[in-house]
Amino acid sequence: MVRLTKIEKERRKLISCRLLVYRLHALPVELWRIIERHTRALNLELWHKTKHLQQTAKQRRADLRTALQTHGCEDRIDEYAISKRFIDGKLKSWTAIRVAGHVAKLRYLLDGHSREFEREMAELEAAIDDEVEEIAEIAGMERGRGPIYFGGIRREALRNVHGAESYDEARICMAESFTGEMPRVWPWLERRV
Repeated sequence: MVRLTKIEKERRKLISCRLLVYRLHALPVELWRIIERHTRALNLELWHKTKHLQQTAKQRRADLRTALQTHGCEDRIDEYAISKRFIDGKLKSWTAIRVAGHVAKLRYLLDGHSREFEREMAELEAAIDDEVEEIAEIAGMERGRGPIYFGGIRREALRNVHGAESYDEARICMAESFTGEMPRVWPWLERRV
C-alpha cells in the first residue's frame, strides 16, 4: 500500500466534512449537485496526479506514450532521460502529461525551432571558443595542431564555462532551464493539420 500523500489526506477530510454537512443539514438539491460536481472534479484531478505512484513501469510507459502522442512526440519516448526516470518511478511529483510537455519543449528547443535558444547556444559556443583560445595560449599551443589535439582542451573549456562534461549535456541542461517563449501549438503539429 502506498503512503497517503498530503493531497489524499486533504481529500479524505473534504469527504468526511461533506458527509457531516449532508447529515446535519438538509441541503437543497441544486447546492448538493454543485458540491458533488466540484468533489468529482477534485477526485479526478487527484487521480491523474497520483495514479502513476501505484502503476507498474509498463503502465507508466503506456500512459507516457499516450501523453506524448497528444504532443506529437511519441517517437521520443526513449530519447530523453526524463522519460526514463518517469517510467522507472523516480519522478514522484510529475505526471505523464507534465513529462510529455517537457519532452515537447526539449524537442522544440533542441531541434532548432527557437531562434532565441539558438542565440543562447551561439553565445555559449563563443564563450567556449574564447576559453579554448585562452587555455591554448596559456599552454603555449598553436591553433594549427588539429582538432584531435584540441578535443581535450575543448572539453576542459566546456567544463570551465558551463560545468558540463559534453556539449550534448550542456545543450540539454540549457534547454531544460530555458525560460523563453514557447508556442501554443508545436510546429510539427501544425504540419499535420
